[in-house]
Amino acid sequence: MLMANISSINNSRCRLCGNLSLKLFYRLETGKYIKCNKCGLVSVDPLPDANYIFNRATMWAKEFHAKPEKVNQVYSRHFQEIAYNEYLQMAGQFRSNGRLLDVGCGIGGFIDAASHCGWDSYGIDISNSVRIPQSKGLKAFQGYIEEMNFMDNYFDVITMFDVIEHIVDLNSLMSSVRRLLRPNGGLIIVTPNIKSLTSRLLRSKWQAVEPEDHYSLFSSSALEFLVNKYGFVTKKLLAYDINIYDIKYIFMPYLRSIEERKQRQKERRILIERVVNNPSLLYIRNNINRLLSLLMMGERLIIVAKKNVQ
Repeated sequence: MLMANISSINNSRCRLCGNLSLKLFYRLETGKYIKCNKCGLVSVDPLPDANYIFNRATMWAKEFHAKPEKVNQVYSRHFQEIAYNEYLQMAGQFRSNGRLLDVGCGIGGFIDAASHCGWDSYGIDISNSVRIPQSKGLKAFQGYIEEMNFMDNYFDVITMFDVIEHIVDLNSLMSSVRRLLRPNGGLIIVTPNIKSLTSRLLRSKWQAVEPEDHYSLFSSSALEFLVNKYGFVTKKLLAYDINIYDIKYIFMPYLRSIEERKQRQKERRILIERVVNNPSLLYIRNNINRLLSLLMMGERLIIVAKKNVQ
């Protein structure tokens, strides 16, 4: 594992709310997580430095994100289309067509879908995965959001799908997001739910517990605290989906190696395809999602927030 360049200075206070009351949450061979007793943020300790994060992003771009066929091994095209349509409906609450920025765009699947729906879509990613959407003529840029030379209040909607858990400097990210969004513009964040059903059952064996890559794990309250802190008003907060495939690891040794994970990804894609292509299974899944949303125990948190006008 790439665990070099990890800071030796432990966190003395919560990165989100500044609280000094922290407790050990999980200890693993590759690192440990601490939890804030006030806001509930679960954070890697110690935090990695910028070089480590860039190296990890480069590795994943080479192994996964920059290869569309790898993405399709994990998520079928049908499943991706369903997710994209849901997100675009959420974006449409703020403006039917306008400027949209996808932070952590990867190979550009979402900005491609948004462009086809009439959005003037942009994407940024720190890895060279952006060469895929660039080759299609899409507006994708490599780098950090803080480095982008967009004008203030430029975008109508900003999205971050499975990105914020990879962020160390939440303050820098959210300050940039707020600067770039127009007044009353929309922010959509999707991230793993640390209080999901599978997280509660699997605990440190939950698939999102990855100290090498996931530096911030959120509950619904922690995620809402984050957006409210930076001047956003919550319009919708959901927790849906269940990772049925991972639950089986309660009853067998958990697989952590890269090779075993690749096999899990293929098997998970097959299961997802069976569900989304079978009306009966899809009906059951949708009803499970409704129940999990009511209990805020779904696998994925989705928050839709509006930039407050001060």
